Parts: sequence; structure tokens; C-alpha cells
Amino acid sequence: VAYWNISSKSNAPHMLVVGPTGGGKTVLLTTLITELSLRGVASILVDPKRIELHQFLGYRGVAAVVFDALRAALLIEALYAEMITRTRYMQKHRIDGGEMPPLVVILDEFFILSAAWSHLKANGNDMEKEIIKRADPLGRIGQLVALARSTGIRLGLGVQRPDAQLFGKDAGGVRDTFQSRAS
Repeated sequence: VAYWNISSKSNAPHMLVVGPTGGGKTVLLTTLITELSLRGVASILVDPKRIELHQFLGYRGVAAVVFDALRAALLIEALYAEMITRTRYMQKHRIDGGEMPPLVVILDEFFILSAAWSHLKANGNDMEKEIIKRADPLGRIGQLVALARSTGIRLGLGVQRPDAQLFGKDAGGVRDTFQSRAS
């Protein structure tokens, strides 16, 4: 039995799914995505392997499925901007996060994604390097994990090993903020 409480009352709104290749990470995430769709919760999916989540293209409630690491970095940048916009909206209208529509972003195979971002930062062409530098996806994920819960944004990450360095600068703090875990 897997349970992920994405409600505004949850003190563990982000989920880390850990397991070896063939261990069922993507199966669990697929089940969660299907359940989110059935409940009318919007989701955005990232699949750097390009083969695990393609069945959700055009799926009800799935706003996008991103396969490319560069586009995934841009998505994280846009998600951070969405968090800031939601915060300003909530302040202006004096409402809390429970009144904001939930948005769930699932990043499967996070190790592959993180490695691709590092590769682009070091070896990409000038445009790719600039995008990765500006988007700062690992840094933004750390900020999102720490701050997005109050705006209705939830993150789910699938990873083989939750090594702290996988999460960038504030490695341990970011990893440890994922209070909902499945392995």
C-alpha cells in the first residue's frame, strides 16, 4: 500500500521514491499519476529515459510530459516562477495554500536527469550552458522542496539511490525534506 498525502494539510507533501533498476519505482509513480488524474489533480511529468512515461502524453490531467533534459531545466525554472507568482497571488488576495489548485510534478529517473544537467553545464554548447546556468535546476529544486508546499506545488522524485550529492548545493537538506518516501 502506498500513500502520498498531497493536501495542504500535509506536513510531508513531497515524495521520494527509491529503488534499484527493475525495483518498481516507475510502476509506483505510474500508479500515483493515474490516481492524480482520477482525482482531477494536474500533473507534469519528466522522463529523461524517454520510454517510461510516454503513455501519459495526452492523458487527462497531465499537462505535459518532458523527455529532454534541457526542457526539464526550463520546466524547473518555470515551476519556480509559478511558485513566486502563486505566493504573490496569495498575498494579494489574502488566501492560504489550501485554496490554490494543486500541481504535482513527477521527475522519474532523477539520477539520469541530474547527470544530464551536469553534462550540459560542462559540455553543452554556449546556449545550453547559459540555459542550465540561468535555470539552475538543482538549486531551484532545493528551493521548491523548501518553499513550494505553501503554494500547492508538490514534487515526486524517482531515484535509484538517494545520495545527498545528487541534489546539488544543499544536498542533505534537500534530500531530507522529502518526508514521504517509498522504496
